[in-house]
Amino acid sequence: MDHAIKLNSFNPDYWNNKGYALYTLKRYNESLDPLDHAIKLNSFNPDYWNNKGMVLYNLKRYNESLNALDHAIKLNSSNPDYWNNKGAALNNQKRSNESLDFVDHAIKLNSSNPAYWDNEGNALYSLKRYNESLDCYDNAIKLSSSNPVYWDDMGEALYNLKRYNESLDFVDHAIKLSSSNPVYWDDKGEALYNLKRYNESVDALDHAIKLNSSDPLGWRWRGFALCNLKRYNESIDAFDHAIKLNSSNPAVWDWRGLALYSLKRYDESLDSIDHAIKLDPSSRPDSWHDKGMTLMALGRNAEANAAFAKAKELGYTG
Repeated sequence: MDHAIKLNSFNPDYWNNKGYALYTLKRYNESLDPLDHAIKLNSFNPDYWNNKGMVLYNLKRYNESLNALDHAIKLNSSNPDYWNNKGAALNNQKRSNESLDFVDHAIKLNSSNPAYWDNEGNALYSLKRYNESLDCYDNAIKLSSSNPVYWDDMGEALYNLKRYNESLDFVDHAIKLSSSNPVYWDDKGEALYNLKRYNESVDALDHAIKLNSSDPLGWRWRGFALCNLKRYNESIDAFDHAIKLNSSNPAVWDWRGLALYSLKRYDESLDSIDHAIKLDPSSRPDSWHDKGMTLMALGRNAEANAAFAKAKELGYTG
């Protein structure tokens, strides 16, 4: 590629090809310069703009990505890839209704591309229209049954519909196709947790953590499962790992407090539960109830009753 550019640095295709090659190697920052150079030489080629849009998308520079993809669509509105790519970028901007319009248009232009159906499913999933998303994921799987992403996406939608056994089947299939993806193991662990198969959940989450120990999600769910197994010291260790990676999740602090409470470490329990309440004071009735239980164990009955009253005010039903 570089040799071709040296021979003729005025050919925009060479610059575009270099940028695209770097993009496929996931060297996104490096790929931007040659793509920009291609566009300077010929700003009327929609592929150059599309490639730039996808690079910016992978750099999570979504607004810039949308601008580039708009250029591509204006130059060639009959290419479904451009519509689909813009839809994906919009969904990542939490503009899921708009995303749906663009992906729908891509499907109208080409209904045989599984990625378009998956992206439509993702937009519907983001809108919590889980039942509708299932049809899209099903279409994606029918068109490409070897792609683990589509199986896992289907599993996640079923999970949100509380159809945990079915969710587990789809996530297991994703793992068979790609056992090195920690997200799939984490999803399996969550499904098993909700089926109260806690030991199996811990095993799956251990796989996820081995593959990616820097994701707080795996540590968090491991803590939940261990707490239900009454392995409180191990659960506290898992919650501490999760907190080091992300200290802003109130559920982790609350569950950590419950584990400490079960070990009769009431002062530490109270500190942890208070931290959960500070993070979300107006919508955690369970935390207020847990605080009341801890204060009661410490013999601070008046404060405990106030905490119970607050829990009830916020909708605690026990």
